[in-house]
Amino acid sequence: MYYAQALVEKIVAVLPRMKCPYRIEPHQIQGMDFIRIYPVVQWLVKRAIATREEMGDFNRLFAVSQFNKHNKLPEDERFQANKLTSMTNLQNIKRTYGPRRKYRRLQPLSDADEEVRVQSTLLEYGRRHAVSRHGDSETQSKQSEDGSAGMTEVKVDTAKKSNG
Repeated sequence: MYYAQALVEKIVAVLPRMKCPYRIEPHQIQGMDFIRIYPVVQWLVKRAIATREEMGDFNRLFAVSQFNKHNKLPEDERFQANKLTSMTNLQNIKRTYGPRRKYRRLQPLSDADEEVRVQSTLLEYGRRHAVSRHGDSETQSKQSEDGSAGMTEVKVDTAKKSNG
């Protein structure tokens, strides 16, 4: 009976550390005072179920992660098979339709403001954006229909033929 007494005392000591809302004494457990024991047992069962659900979720996630480390699903295998061809196709498209320089400046724009340098760079690659963020009449009057007024550029193909 000494072991039973020690066990009951340990149970009673652990309940407050588990934040049990009900207090119980060792003699109530030994005397089988079911009216006092029932709410404690009910709380313990609810706590055990909640802990089992939490641990079940954790164990399930852990099992899935371990499975994914060593095994592959059919969808993953199909994705990996298509990935290489897709990447090759994407690189071919980028190479085919990537930006290509059409014009080259004869003189650098070292003292020009940022907007003029941006417009010049866009024009070198064939883009014509003649939008002024200032909206003043002087800037708008300098721009021609194709947006290249005031800029000296040469087609790259023409420059190669004349130089070489």
